[in-house]
Amino acid sequence: MSRRKNEALFEPFGVSARERAIAEWLPNAQDRRIMIRALVIHDTYAAIAEAEGMSEKQIARRVHRAEAILYKHM
Repeated sequence: MSRRKNEALFEPFGVSARERAIAEWLPNAQDRRIMIRALVIHDTYAAIAEAEGMSEKQIARRVHRAEAILYKHM
């Protein structure tokens, strides 16, 4: 599994901190599911895309957008 470009930004934060930030700052339920799989479970875009019925490119865009929101608040 290859690492995502911004994954290292969240390494200093524990799992519970990531989960709290996702729950608090992402209002969309699908975005929360995607980010739990990306930041807590460390699934690949392909695995997340298959589970959500989306393309890898759509997942990548949503992950990058959500990472920007979360990183501002962590």
